[in-house]
Amino acid sequence: MRRTLLKAFVVVLLASGVVLAQDDLSWLENLLPDESTRQLSKVLRQGELAPEVGDLLLNETFSALNAWETYTSRTGSLRITDGRYEIRFREQDLLLWGQNSAIHEDVAIEVETRMLSISNNNGYGIICLADPANTIDGYYFLISGEGRYTIYVFEGGTRRDLIPWTASDAINQGFADNHLIAVCNRDYLAFYANDQLLGETRDGTFAAGNAGMAATIFVPDEDVYVVFDNLKIWQLSGAQSDEELAVRARLENAQTAVALGPLAVVDDFSDGANWSTYDRNGTLLRVEDGVLLTRTVPEDGQVYTSWYDIPYDDVVIQVDAELPQPNTNGYGIVCQANSEDSNGYYFTLSGDQFYTFFIDQGAEFAQLVDWEQLDEISPER
Repeated sequence: MRRTLLKAFVVVLLASGVVLAQDDLSWLENLLPDESTRQLSKVLRQGELAPEVGDLLLNETFSALNAWETYTSRTGSLRITDGRYEIRFREQDLLLWGQNSAIHEDVAIEVETRMLSISNNNGYGIICLADPANTIDGYYFLISGEGRYTIYVFEGGTRRDLIPWTASDAINQGFADNHLIAVCNRDYLAFYANDQLLGETRDGTFAAGNAGMAATIFVPDEDVYVVFDNLKIWQLSGAQSDEELAVRARLENAQTAVALGPLAVVDDFSDGANWSTYDRNGTLLRVEDGVLLTRTVPEDGQVYTSWYDIPYDDVVIQVDAELPQPNTNGYGIVCQANSEDSNGYYFTLSGDQFYTFFIDQGAEFAQLVDWEQLDEISPER
């Protein structure tokens, strides 16, 4: 029997270009996304654009009294109290908002909210790309105690609805908590409540600005009273972090330049939920004990592939592989593949230190690079 172990982890990075030659990429482990990044990325995949999540720019817990803009008047206030940002307002059909001073572009803003108002006929939520001059201009992502949401923009002090007030079962009504996410990525705008997509639209009025929170009341002689906590601002695809610049530097020896984006997939083979399996006539493909195990019978001559069930394009793929004993098997990575008919690009190594690229175009293999020997290929791993 011939066995190949694909082990340790699989890393997929979004890229624009093709890597034709590269060194060991084990240093990429330091770039693995944490759980909160993975969770936000999963939520944003519901949208049409599904921008990639980068650095966490701000994690505001409102533990400091000067952490955000404050304000007090006869009809309302913005203040930090008990580790939360509070907006309380009593002037019908007007907005009260507070914003930070940092300039952002291409961001996702998420915040936890709790409505404490008696009346549900209100609006409250997130401001994105607000005017640094604090004029009211910017994008507003609001929900109401009645379970509705809207997205609108103020430009030059004039409001324009992008998505009118719309009912959604994803919004918790009345005296309740709601977790909100607003996405402003180039001209793409999306609004989420409790990890469910509410609505998305396009508008290119503003490209950069401040983050903020706002509230309004639509009935006379009633308060809108809302508290906000754990506000986070995430960089989205479009700006490059220091880590991404370091990745690009590593790829300078590739024949074709590559612009890497953030990590898209990390799989340590702890379970086989995303991988196809095969067990027939002595040939085996399965995930066990933290590895993807492949085994074929001698002189079989067939190509066997385990497919990952989520499609991607423009990627760099890394995987560790180990041969229990040197042999002339071919093994490696399949890219741009179609699991229905095995079409795709095959990047193949052999146990006797040869490599090749070929394409399966439907019952026919076309070799793109002839088998060549390379000393850098280990006969075992």
